[in-house]
Amino acid sequence: MALLAGALLLFACLDATVKHLTAEYPVPLVASVRYAVQLLLMTALLAPSRGLTMLVTQRPWLVAARSLTLVLLTLQ
Repeated sequence: MALLAGALLLFACLDATVKHLTAEYPVPLVASVRYAVQLLLMTALLAPSRGLTMLVTQRPWLVAARSLTLVLLTLQ
């Protein structure tokens, strides 16, 4: 239950931060920085334990579709 509450709190903080930043900066810039920071953070956290296996997927077309959907919805 604490994990769920923590996730909801972090999501609310992220949402508020993005809304604040988009008032002064263009949406594509804020989204790019958000995803770049997430990429760096997840790589730093997961790479030591998983190595290059975290880059292997059995369904690359689904990863590509998810990525395209995420970009299109972010820029909408």
